[in-house]
Order: sequence, then structure tokens, then C-alpha cells
Amino acid sequence: METTCFGQVAGAFKGFKVAQPYGAPYEKQTKSQLEAGKALPVRGGYLLSEGVTLRAISESNTLQLVVQAQECFYSPSNHTANSAGPLQMQTADGKFSIGGVGFYWLQTNSSLFISNQVHTLILAELFQSATNQPGSAGNPDMGPLSIWSDRFHYDGTSGLGIWSEHVLVIGTNTTGTNLALSSELLTAEVPIKQRQVRSLLAEGNVVIDYNGLHGTGGRLNYAPNTGLIRLWDHAAWTAQQREGSGDELIIDRSNQVFQVNGHAWLNLPGQSIGETGFLSFSNTPVQSISKAEQRSVEILCPRYEIRTNSAIFYDQVQLREHWNGTVRGRMNCQLMTVSFAGTNELQSIVADKNVVIEEGEDKRFTGGHAVYSHTNTTLEITQNPEWRDGTRSGKGELLRLNTERNEMLVRGNAWLRLPANQLANQLSLTNHAAAHPSSLSPTNQFADIYCQEYTLQATNSVFRGGVYATHPEMNCTCEQMTVRMPSAGLTNVISEGNVVFDLLTQQGKTHGTGDNAVYSFGAVDTATNGTQTIDQLKLTGTPAVLSTTNRTLQDLVIIWDRLSNKVVLAGGNYKMQGSGRALPTNTFQLPNKKLTK
Repeated sequence: METTCFGQVAGAFKGFKVAQPYGAPYEKQTKSQLEAGKALPVRGGYLLSEGVTLRAISESNTLQLVVQAQECFYSPSNHTANSAGPLQMQTADGKFSIGGVGFYWLQTNSSLFISNQVHTLILAELFQSATNQPGSAGNPDMGPLSIWSDRFHYDGTSGLGIWSEHVLVIGTNTTGTNLALSSELLTAEVPIKQRQVRSLLAEGNVVIDYNGLHGTGGRLNYAPNTGLIRLWDHAAWTAQQREGSGDELIIDRSNQVFQVNGHAWLNLPGQSIGETGFLSFSNTPVQSISKAEQRSVEILCPRYEIRTNSAIFYDQVQLREHWNGTVRGRMNCQLMTVSFAGTNELQSIVADKNVVIEEGEDKRFTGGHAVYSHTNTTLEITQNPEWRDGTRSGKGELLRLNTERNEMLVRGNAWLRLPANQLANQLSLTNHAAAHPSSLSPTNQFADIYCQEYTLQATNSVFRGGVYATHPEMNCTCEQMTVRMPSAGLTNVISEGNVVFDLLTQQGKTHGTGDNAVYSFGAVDTATNGTQTIDQLKLTGTPAVLSTTNRTLQDLVIIWDRLSNKVVLAGGNYKMQGSGRALPTNTFQLPNKKLTK
């Protein structure tokens, strides 16, 4: 150590200077230098005043750091300087500066402690990466950082700065404040040797606000040169009416990407999958559950990524729709993409791989790919889609469900299975009336319908293209089959185009062919007779044919009243063939004109 004093005046020295050299092999090079305009010798050292300057110098004789104070006490025995007054420190290029009140300087390793009212300013140029052009910031959204704290410690050996107690970090850009961070402790590499701030580590009760996102956690790492903010240790966040949590939260400021990894959770309060959910039923009136706080969509998965108007969820994704405190709908898949309209409104959902959608205890849809559009309330499933609703089920190559119209379309090698006693009166998605009273089939038997496509609606269901229906009581083929409920209690089953059926009745087997067949059954209210029960088959063709074991009837129109077991040949061009005992006189009603050959 070399000490120089000039001109003694009344016990004080002017032009005080003390230097600390490097060790070998740089022993001739000054490591740090302390200067003062005036030095007063006191017990144990000197009182320095009239401007005190501390300089840290590199091995290559380059100025690195400058510390300035009005006055301080210097101890030559342990090479320290301290003061209760204000201090200002900055790097040689002026891009990093720090000030405070009360300090302690260790000259041997250029370490500095500041005890009160610490304020730090880091200019944007110190955030650039090595690949950036000189003078340009690595993150265009990044402006200068200001740091406030109660305490600060700079370790000259490691080059690390530690801010402690009531730490607050404010980042600004051309539009104003866009980053606010608070914690109990903040650690960063002070840009003296490297000329760059590589990262900031915040610890203890971390709170961050960035462009509308509010995050909390135990620790946070911020890499300004890449724009990456990593928050972990019980990380949680809220933004634009959304909230979430996970093991780790990553904010990519440069690319405006937000990631959550590990036990990732997202909640969309006040949001729903349409008024009737994914699938086409809701037993609760919409008007009674219209408040936003009663609805939410919750998503759980190992990790997800959110961009400006979209989000991607990865691996074992679970979506739950909550309504009035209960889970109304569920969806599981391996990959899900969600797009948003505005700040929070769901616009579409795309699910891939092992898609399972459920509502209630008995509605289930599965497939390899599903697309839900909120604007037209349509869910479309492909890649071997299947569906189940209680005891009914089906599949095809494409399944399209419109929840607003309560309509389901199944297309391509379509198949439907349902309990045998529901074939006629429970084809629709929402009709759950009692089984037809004339049904002979037990409740544990099933009916199957095969066709190219079918559409199920509340009051009208249609099967198209090579329709084949098999039932314990009946087999039927046609080009199109329609089930209609024109009024309460009445059902019409209309078969069109090359109709062929075999029907098992209490009297035996009946075979029929024709161009069209209309089967009407149920109970209707009439003005004159009150409630009237209907169970009638009307077969038309050129000709229509109805055959039993020992007789054949044909006409342009054949009407069979199943309640009275009466057949009417109403086409005016009939023909009868058969053998055996004569039929009762009321079995057939004949027209006036026979069929001519």
C-alpha cells in the first residue's frame, strides 16, 4: 500500500491519496485508489473530507468503478473507509450507478456496503447480449431499471451485488412503467468487469407486475438480455380475469409468451363453454345461472403456454367447466389449443389425442381430434369418434354436435345402438319417454341402426344412405328413415326408398316391401273422443306388399291398424293370395277395385 499526503495545515493534510496494488504477477498495477481533498489524522486513521473519491482499476489499468462521498473515516490498518453520510457509485461508463446514505468500503477487494436509502439505476445498454450490435438493447421492450432498497452489498471478488430489505425494481420503456418487482432480497452481477447485467435473482415474498400480469412466488430470476422472467417456489399469477399457478412460471418479454410448467393450473372465472356446454343438454334454465361469478373453466396439465390471444396445453390435459359450484362438463386430451376473443372470452378449443368429453354421469364423447367453436356452439370430433348417452351409443367417421340447436350429426359408416324398446320413441337426444306399450322385447335387448349418416334432434331424427335397422322384433332396410314427433305423445317413423322389413308380432312374422312406410303410434288428444291411442302402419308402393306365413296382400296403399289387427287395402288396386282357414270378416277391409294383371 502506498500513502501520499501533501501540505500540512493546522494538523490536517491536503491532497490525501492511498493506493492498493494487485498481487503477483500484477503487483506493479494499482487495484484501487482512495483520494480526498483534506485528511485529518485521528486515532486509528484519518478523517477525509472536501471530496472523497474511490476508484477501482482493472489489471490492464482500465478504470472500472468510481465511488464518491463528501467525507468519510479511513483506517490504514485494515484498509477500510466508512461514513454515515451520502455516497454515489457508478461504473466507468456511467451506465450503472448507485447511491445511498451510510457506507463501508473495503479497499483490499473493492467491496462496498450501503446501509440506507439505496437507489440504483441500470441503463438499457447493459441488458444487450453479446450478439447484439453495440449500443442497441437486446430486448426492444426493455428500458432502464431502477432499484430501491434499504441495504446494498457489493462483493468486489465475485462481482455480485446484493440488495436487501424492501427491495423494489421498476422497469420502464417508451410507454412508461411496464415492470414492477418487489422482494426481500435481490442478487445481480454488477456490470464492472463484464459490462453487462446478465441476470437478477429475487428471493422472499416475490411480487411481479408486468404488462397487466400479476405474479407471486418465493424466487424469481430475470435475464434482461433475453427478456426471460422465471418465477418459481409456489408460483401463482393473475391477468385479464385469468388466474393460474404451477411449479414454474416463465415470461418471455421479447416474444410475448407466457409459460407455466409443473402442476400447471389455469382458471377462467366468469367463463363457460356456451350456455349449454360441450354437449347438447342442460337441465338448468339459463336465466337462473347467468351471473359471471357462478361460471368458470378450469384447466389442469403438466405445462401450458399463453400468447396474446391463444393458449396451448400439453400432456394429460384436464378441462373442467364449473357452473353454480358443480362440475357441468369435463374434457381430457393430450394436447389442447384455446383461442380467445377480446381479453377473456373463449372463441375456440382444439383437442388432440385420446379426447374424452363428458357431461353429467352418462354423456361421453371420444375421438382423436375435436374442435369446439364458441361462436356457433359447434363441437366436431373426428378420428374414430364415438358417443354414449346413458344406454344409447354410436360412432362414425365424423361427429358434429350443435349445442345451440341440440342437434348431433354422425357421418361416414354411422352406427347407433339403443335399447330395443327405445328404437321408435327415444331416438332423439332429449326425449326420455316411457317405452312403447306394445313392445315385445325385454329391456336388456338392443336395437342397432347402420347408415351413411344420421342426425339426432329433439323432435326430428333422420337416418340417410343404406339404412339398416335391426331389432329383436324387426329388421328393416331403406334409403332414409325419419323419426318425427309432430305433437306431444305422437311419433311417426317414416321409411323411404326400397323399404323392406320383417316384423315379429304376437300373431307371427310379417314381411313387407314398398316404396315408403309410415309407422305412427302414441296417444293424442282429440276434441270429440278425448285421448286416442294410435298404433298404425301405412305402407305404399307400386305395389306395396305385406305377407304373413300363409297369406300375401298387395296394393298401392296398405294400412295396418295394430291395435285392432285390422288391415285396409286402400289403394284401389289390391291383390290377395294365401291358403288355410278363412280369416275373420273384420281382419281386412277391401277396396272396390281389384288389382289387374
